Amino acid sequence: MTSVFCPTCETERDCDRSNRLETLDIRGVPITISAIYHSCTVCGNEFEGDRDVDPLEVAYGKYRELRGLLKPSEIKQSYAGWGLSRELFAALLGMSPNTLYRYEKGGLQDAAHDNLIRACTSVAGMVRLVNDKSNMLKDVQLRKVQKAAKTKFIADVTMSDSEYFSRQEDDVNVGESHTQTYHAIEMIG
Repeated sequence: MTSVFCPTCETERDCDRSNRLETLDIRGVPITISAIYHSCTVCGNEFEGDRDVDPLEVAYGKYRELRGLLKPSEIKQSYAGWGLSRELFAALLGMSPNTLYRYEKGGLQDAAHDNLIRACTSVAGMVRLVNDKSNMLKDVQLRKVQKAAKTKFIADVTMSDSEYFSRQEDDVNVGESHTQTYHAIEMIG
């Protein structure tokens, strides 16, 4: 028994605590989570407990994991790691900054947006995006992206070729040299 605020009695009351499994429908996929409930020993009212944990947020996390989607922190890192603001990154991707903000705060992205954001986590993907939209960047922003791309490229070169090509997925064709990718980075702007 724990003492919690009962919304019916409008005061602290001794309440029995229980855990229940609940299944939520997240985009047509049943996601089961554990939810905490309290039952007031005075009025008998039953209400959800542990307001610090949002059941929908937990369900979204499980859905992301199940579908292989980026986590909110990974979405923010996808542009912050390049030295870009949310607004500029969103403009480069052709989406609203509010959409990115929603995803960073736990909103559930669709697969198309996830793939678009994920493509920009690789050097080759960002090089392509910047080359396509270089007119949207100021010189200082372009230099930041170029510097970050070179740093990430150097980190990639330290991996073995098999690790490099498997990590880059469709961004780099097997047989394409690291030198070609490096020259593409230098061509930004």
